[in-house]
Amino acid sequence: MVGQSQQWPRLGTAACRNARRRRSPTEHFLSQLLLAREGADQLSEDEILGVCYVVLIAGHDTTMNTMVLDTVALVNDAAARRYLLDHPDEISNCIMELGRYTAMSTTMPRIVAEDFERHGQHLRKGDVVFLMIAGANRDPRVFGAPENIDMTRPIDQVMAFGSGLHHCIAHLLAKMQLSEFFPELLQRFDPIEILDARLDFSPSISQRGLETLHVRLHPR
Repeated sequence: MVGQSQQWPRLGTAACRNARRRRSPTEHFLSQLLLAREGADQLSEDEILGVCYVVLIAGHDTTMNTMVLDTVALVNDAAARRYLLDHPDEISNCIMELGRYTAMSTTMPRIVAEDFERHGQHLRKGDVVFLMIAGANRDPRVFGAPENIDMTRPIDQVMAFGSGLHHCIAHLLAKMQLSEFFPELLQRFDPIEILDARLDFSPSISQRGLETLHVRLHPR
């Protein structure tokens, strides 16, 4: 996964901890990575660090960015806030609609396996293509008034967590966290003020997020 070990930040005692985990493994995630093997092949330390990096980004940053972007969307849409509070049994649908609207996950890059043509475009083996999740979630052929938040719309074709083999492996955890966070936020604070005159987006092509978001919370 990783060419040079210096690509990943290290803690001085990481090697000692890993040696200890190999001697006395437990059932936690890092021990299982250290013990994982296929025949005589096992993960190198660089590969383990790479997996940990991806897990941190995919398991923390994505949910954090979604919380921030969805908060901004809810602050700007009183009807959406009211619906979420008034319909606690539909929180899962609300979370998916917010994910469709805010488009934290924008694209999935893929490498073409074989030459083919689609809609007049010739794609060659080895080409890199970007599957635009954000565009699919705003497709007016699928979603009526896609530029609006509509908590009542069907969410069966929302692509916020991807689809098929690459459907987000931790989507249930993310939905649980978001479903706990937003009702609590809206029940405890009103109004919520966004203090930034302009939103400062981070420079990422595949995930939308803000560098910072300054808010003022007023307890109800």
